[in-house]
Amino acid sequence: MKEEILKSEGVCLFCKKNFAQQGIIRHLSTHLTKMEGDGKQKRGFSFLVHVKVTEMFLALWVDGSTSFDELDFFLRKIWLECCGHMSAFVDPKGSYIHPKDENADDWFFEPNPNEVPMGMEVEQVFTKGKKLRYEYDFGSTTQLDIQVKGIYNIAASDPIVLLSRNEPLKLLCHSCGKKAATDICIEHSWEGPEWFFCPKCAKKHAKTCDAFEDYARMPVVNSPRMGVCAYEGGDIDKERDGVYKL
Repeated sequence: MKEEILKSEGVCLFCKKNFAQQGIIRHLSTHLTKMEGDGKQKRGFSFLVHVKVTEMFLALWVDGSTSFDELDFFLRKIWLECCGHMSAFVDPKGSYIHPKDENADDWFFEPNPNEVPMGMEVEQVFTKGKKLRYEYDFGSTTQLDIQVKGIYNIAASDPIVLLSRNEPLKLLCHSCGKKAATDICIEHSWEGPEWFFCPKCAKKHAKTCDAFEDYARMPVVNSPRMGVCAYEGGDIDKERDGVYKL
């Protein structure tokens, strides 16, 4: 079966128009610029969060006073949280002093100086164009790239506002090639994308793969954590967390 090139598109929160990933940030900046005031005492940041190996992205408007702990919580809730794994924001070009944890055991390792302390605020770290790496789960790691696309003289309406997110990608059943894929067999998925199934073909696969119904059946979700560990979907923007609609 010929592989189809996946197209990543998102809807603008403000005008509800649809844009390709390459153009959505540029478009969103026009709205944010119009909302700016004259004062410079408050700042909002436009972020692009994406994954190099997929077409998935988040466009965020983050208030300057938002802590990295809050950003961590948001990313977990929309894209990542499965089993309470550890996470970190990594600044390859930065060096940070971490407060000593008085409750930590003597053997506890020192934090990486490139890790951003979770208690810091966004405006203390980010400048326009700055890039950070975010890692969730230090075993089966899901890595995100975060880049500041714009800084505006206006506080965000909430600590973190979801401006746009990729619509569910056109992942079709690789068995029949006609219907949207709803399930993955993680017993075989490492071998290639042919282990994505629609409900009908999933039933057929279950007859030949004992692991599928036992532990290997996982849902198709709009997240780079799809098919990893015990991840089954997020708690934010659930209407876009499903499968592609034909």
